Amino acid sequence: DGDEWGYGKDKREVEVYYGGDETIPAGKDSNWGEYWWNASNTGYSMRKFLDPSYDATGTTMHTTPWFFIRLSEIYLNYAECQIELGNNSEALEYINKVRTRALLPPATGEDIRAEYEYERQIELVFEGQRWFDLRRWKKMYEEYSKPIYGVTIGKFKNEDGTYRKEYWTDNIVSTRVFNNDKLYWVPVPRWELNKSKLIDAAPYE
Repeated sequence: DGDEWGYGKDKREVEVYYGGDETIPAGKDSNWGEYWWNASNTGYSMRKFLDPSYDATGTTMHTTPWFFIRLSEIYLNYAECQIELGNNSEALEYINKVRTRALLPPATGEDIRAEYEYERQIELVFEGQRWFDLRRWKKMYEEYSKPIYGVTIGKFKNEDGTYRKEYWTDNIVSTRVFNNDKLYWVPVPRWELNKSKLIDAAPYE
């Protein structure tokens, strides 16, 4: 969409989506025929880690290696450790290593924990980290009780025969409630409990 990204001399325009991009045809997203053929639940689709040369209309298989861990995650893990130790200046340095690589202005450190949690959320999006992060920070209730918003994109014909697109992002597609702290716990396997009477099962009430 041509939004500006970055700061100073490195400021540039970045396309979050491209007008005219083709949608994957019906049935191409499933081995069992048409499944959610018209859209995702939210209207958003993921492009992170996808091969940019992939042609959805073709028959060629494309593969992309999965990143189990990368340098940005190591920096962020280290920053979180420093926050827990009270070394905020050291944490800020490593948070900003991640931000400057993405041409973003440095974090201020005024609220180091909030800045760190936000940076981790956006940097590691779609990498399977969020659920574990929220459990570790004990913020499941705060985040998982919020509604899920989607985007609705409309195509409208102008009087001159051309088309325009309009979109809305205020529609709620799902609501959820996290209302029981037992969900923070992972069950201890029965065979482990049987080994010793001193082992307590995770609380379920």
